[in-house]
Amino acid sequence: MTSAGPGGEDLVAVHRASTGAAAREYALVLEALSIDHELVQVDAGWVLLVPPASAPHAYEQLRAYEQENARWMLPDDDEPLPLSAGVVAACMYGLALVLVYRLQTTGAFGIDWTRLGRTQAAAIRDGDWWLAATALTLHADPPHLAGNLVFGLVFCATACNLLGVPQGACAILAAGMAGNVLNAWVQTPEHASLGASTAIFGALGILVAHRWRRRRRRRHGALSRNTPLVIGAILLGWLGSSGDVAAHLTGFVSGLLLGAWLGKHARPPEWPTPVRWCLLLAPAGTIVVAWALALRGA
Repeated sequence: MTSAGPGGEDLVAVHRASTGAAAREYALVLEALSIDHELVQVDAGWVLLVPPASAPHAYEQLRAYEQENARWMLPDDDEPLPLSAGVVAACMYGLALVLVYRLQTTGAFGIDWTRLGRTQAAAIRDGDWWLAATALTLHADPPHLAGNLVFGLVFCATACNLLGVPQGACAILAAGMAGNVLNAWVQTPEHASLGASTAIFGALGILVAHRWRRRRRRRHGALSRNTPLVIGAILLGWLGSSGDVAAHLTGFVSGLLLGAWLGKHARPPEWPTPVRWCLLLAPAGTIVVAWALALRGA
């Protein structure tokens, strides 16, 4: 397919997509590479057009992007991620969310779990740090819970497989809590929110920055090195554009910072067994302590 460009020259199709979102993803790749392009809607979907002189280079870069897109979360040796304890850890996370949601919706023990555990910007600014943790376990309704279970299982399992369960679990909780604290400072004092999505976007940020940092250290080409950043931005825009958008963004940014730091190491450290157990129990212990502090006034 060809089309006339602004200067009158024919443009060449280098990619076709059935949806606008998929087409814009590939257009973003060309934008990042400073390749002139035009996105046109046709009967069968969308077509990405470029000047003839740029077509071979654009086509080559888009195919390279497709290959990188399929394996951007894999280790640098390109071996498939194993079905490991990371999946078990993610399932435990899911069970914990379901349990707390049951307590929340039934008002178990006569407690208003939502009121006591959700984030309250003014309270967090005044030092009630535990709300940054308890809010991660609460949800507004079944669809809210279901969405965080689905995406949380994927991102959390992948992060734990990549970093090791102890380090991954601690990093995800830290990113979620940091995101809630940052969100409290950018919102009005009256702002309140709840949900595990801040930690989930933290896990995404960890994956993105970790992969980017490792690829940068190994001197990958510009496209390969920046693929995690492009995909992370797309996922953030796609999944995080509803609900508490600021919390999604602060969680993602917190995860980026943690992931960049953790990406300095070629492999997860081999901690001594006592340290591994402490790291493994730290996230659950933090949540338990946080709820104990939140329930003092119940």
